[in-house]
Amino acid sequence: MDAHLYDTLDVVTDGLRVQLEYQPRANYSLVLSGIPFIRAVVVHNESGVELPSIQVAARLAVPGSTQSVVWSRQIAGPHAPDSVSRLDRQADFVE
Repeated sequence: MDAHLYDTLDVVTDGLRVQLEYQPRANYSLVLSGIPFIRAVVVHNESGVELPSIQVAARLAVPGSTQSVVWSRQIAGPHAPDSVSRLDRQADFVE
Protein backbone atom coordinates (compact mmCIF):
# COMPACT_ATOMS: atom_id res chain seq x y z
CA MET A 1 0.00 0.00 0.00
CA ASP A 2 2.85 2.40 0.82
CA ALA A 3 4.15 2.39 -2.77
CA HIS A 4 0.81 3.73 -4.05
CA LEU A 5 0.89 6.75 -1.76
CA TYR A 6 4.08 8.25 -3.19
CA ASP A 7 5.37 9.42 -6.57
CA THR A 8 9.04 9.80 -7.49
CA LEU A 9 10.56 12.84 -9.14
CA ASP A 10 13.88 11.95 -10.80
CA VAL A 11 16.35 14.72 -11.79
CA VAL A 12 19.93 14.42 -13.09
CA THR A 13 22.31 17.40 -12.90
CA ASP A 14 26.10 17.77 -12.77
CA GLY A 15 26.71 14.05 -12.30
CA LEU A 16 24.18 13.68 -9.49
CA ARG A 17 20.84 11.89 -9.74
CA VAL A 18 18.36 13.19 -7.16
CA GLN A 19 15.15 11.30 -6.52
CA LEU A 20 12.36 12.80 -4.42
CA GLU A 21 9.73 10.41 -3.07
CA TYR A 22 6.71 12.59 -2.27
CA GLN A 23 2.97 12.54 -1.63
CA PRO A 24 1.40 14.28 -4.67
CA ARG A 25 -2.02 14.73 -3.05
CA ALA A 26 -1.04 15.88 0.42
CA ASN A 27 -3.91 17.02 2.60
CA TYR A 28 -4.70 17.60 6.25
CA SER A 29 -6.11 14.11 6.89
CA LEU A 30 -2.92 12.46 5.62
CA VAL A 31 -0.86 14.72 7.89
CA LEU A 32 -3.04 13.78 10.87
CA SER A 33 -2.54 10.11 9.96
CA GLY A 34 1.23 10.56 10.20
CA ILE A 35 1.91 10.22 6.47
CA PRO A 36 4.76 12.58 5.54
CA PHE A 37 4.59 14.84 2.49
CA ILE A 38 8.18 13.89 1.57
CA ARG A 39 9.17 10.29 2.31
CA ALA A 40 12.77 10.38 1.07
CA VAL A 41 15.46 12.19 -0.88
CA VAL A 42 17.87 9.79 -2.59
CA VAL A 43 21.13 11.08 -4.11
CA HIS A 44 23.20 8.95 -6.52
CA ASN A 45 26.79 10.03 -7.22
CA GLU A 46 27.06 9.37 -10.97
CA SER A 47 29.87 11.92 -11.44
CA GLY A 48 32.65 9.33 -11.66
CA VAL A 49 34.65 11.07 -8.91
CA GLU A 50 34.65 10.99 -5.12
CA LEU A 51 32.78 13.94 -3.58
CA PRO A 52 33.71 15.31 -0.13
CA SER A 53 30.08 16.21 0.67
CA ILE A 54 26.78 16.87 -1.09
CA GLN A 55 24.55 19.90 -0.48
CA VAL A 56 20.85 19.32 -1.25
CA ALA A 57 18.48 22.31 -1.30
CA ALA A 58 14.82 22.66 -2.23
CA ARG A 59 12.12 25.31 -2.28
CA LEU A 60 8.45 24.31 -1.88
CA ALA A 61 5.94 26.76 -3.33
CA VAL A 62 2.52 26.55 -1.68
CA PRO A 63 -0.44 27.53 -3.90
CA GLY A 64 -2.16 30.67 -2.64
CA SER A 65 0.84 31.76 -0.57
CA THR A 66 3.43 34.39 -1.39
CA GLN A 67 6.03 32.64 0.76
CA SER A 68 7.80 29.42 -0.07
CA VAL A 69 9.35 26.89 2.29
CA VAL A 70 13.13 26.53 1.93
CA TRP A 71 14.92 23.36 3.00
CA SER A 72 18.58 22.30 2.73
CA ARG A 73 20.86 19.58 4.05
CA GLN A 74 24.51 18.76 3.73
CA ILE A 75 25.23 15.04 3.39
CA ALA A 76 28.69 14.45 4.84
CA GLY A 77 31.05 12.41 2.73
CA PRO A 78 33.13 11.17 1.27
CA HIS A 79 30.81 9.87 -1.46
CA ALA A 80 32.46 7.32 -3.73
CA PRO A 81 31.56 7.16 -7.41
CA ASP A 82 28.27 5.24 -7.93
CA SER A 83 27.38 5.54 -4.22
CA VAL A 84 23.84 6.24 -3.02
CA SER A 85 22.80 8.38 -0.03
CA ARG A 86 19.25 8.35 1.31
CA LEU A 87 17.56 10.82 3.66
CA ASP A 88 14.40 9.18 4.97
CA ARG A 89 14.08 9.94 8.67
CA GLN A 90 11.34 12.43 9.54
CA ALA A 91 13.97 14.50 11.41
CA ASP A 92 15.85 14.93 8.10
CA PHE A 93 13.03 17.15 6.80
CA VAL A 94 12.46 19.38 9.83
CA GLU A 95 14.12 22.81 9.87
